Amino acid sequence: MRILACSIDFRPQEGGISTFASEVVQALEKQDDEVIVVAPKTEGQEEFDRNCSTEIIRTDFAFGRMEKGLRDLFQELRNLYVSFRLFRRVIRERKIDCILCFHWRIFGPVSLVLSRLTGVKFFLVGHGMELAPYRHRAVRRRPRSRALKNLLANVIMELEAAVRRVTFRGADKVFSVSNFTTEMLENLGVNRGGITVTNCGVRTEEFNPYRGHNGILAKHGIEGKRVVLSLTRLIPRKGLDYSIRAFPEVLKSVEDAVYLIAGQGTYENELRQIADEENLNGNVIFAGYVPDSELPDYYNACDVFLLPCRERPGGDVEGFGIVFLEANACQKPVIGGRSGGAAEAVDDQYSGILVNPKSEMEISRAVVRLLTDSKLSHELGFQGRARVLERFTWDSVAARFHEGMNDAVRANGNGRTLHF
Repeated sequence: MRILACSIDFRPQEGGISTFASEVVQALEKQDDEVIVVAPKTEGQEEFDRNCSTEIIRTDFAFGRMEKGLRDLFQELRNLYVSFRLFRRVIRERKIDCILCFHWRIFGPVSLVLSRLTGVKFFLVGHGMELAPYRHRAVRRRPRSRALKNLLANVIMELEAAVRRVTFRGADKVFSVSNFTTEMLENLGVNRGGITVTNCGVRTEEFNPYRGHNGILAKHGIEGKRVVLSLTRLIPRKGLDYSIRAFPEVLKSVEDAVYLIAGQGTYENELRQIADEENLNGNVIFAGYVPDSELPDYYNACDVFLLPCRERPGGDVEGFGIVFLEANACQKPVIGGRSGGAAEAVDDQYSGILVNPKSEMEISRAVVRLLTDSKLSHELGFQGRARVLERFTWDSVAARFHEGMNDAVRANGNGRTLHF
């Protein structure tokens, strides 16, 4: 098949959707599919694109905010127009069989329209957070100009919500990263029969327990310590505030424990403040940005991986959680929040432990249990890696994509009914 794959999040951008899209594209090419990628321009793209075997076409536009004013709305309309012209040309010149869209925004509506005009099949991926209800602005405020501005933003958000519903309902098939995400899609009116669950995957040749940690412990001055690791974007729904507040209780039972927090994000200052309030200087270490090449080293440096992610107001929730699988692939036991799709990424009492993400006591007890019971910790880590190898490689994920798309394209013949 000739596939036009598109996403507003694509490597070298960071994030789960970017990783998902990039890995699926590379794995699809192993299925003998020809893939052409359309993605936005981003910092570091030149080196990435040069070393990537996939053809990548970079679009040149800026994104508006999700809560928009008129200026952002006009920018979004321009993005739609630019994308429509580009997609139309690629479909016509490269004889595309289907479009695979990894994020609904901008590229999704354009793909749906072109699918209707050309007969090319259109497939869409649902992750989780992008499916949450929109949070509207309060209108009854002074001055009046602010109220009018908020009213306009709410109207635009309602329009965008309607476009999202139409886009997902109009896809020939929707691929969902978890059963939890499937429920969110059904709430948007997507027919359950048109949804295929395709969980995230792991590059097991890189994420494995055999490569060691390459000096990560020495780098942070924590040799000889028992290390609890969180590797994630530092945002509220990841639950690191509860993890930090739970750590004094951990130290009562495991005096040599340290909490290594790797990643960047808007919540970092608040997390540092919580660590100060709990007098955890020296026991909580902020490692900052970690490049992709060092991710397996960090997993291998820890004894336990911890991420008690939680659902926040407005539907801000973890759709699945690749990090749990990456840690398991390195044969590490994991602790996750019983929330959203994370409850599917972690097989409770088999690959890790699920906890109430808002219970500092449950979090601390789970951490202490895994740090002090080496037999259980080893067992969960070993079973976690076996589970990843059996179910969560990118090749197996791509095989499900390939089968679902290929069946739909075959049922439609060559797909293209109109060229313009």
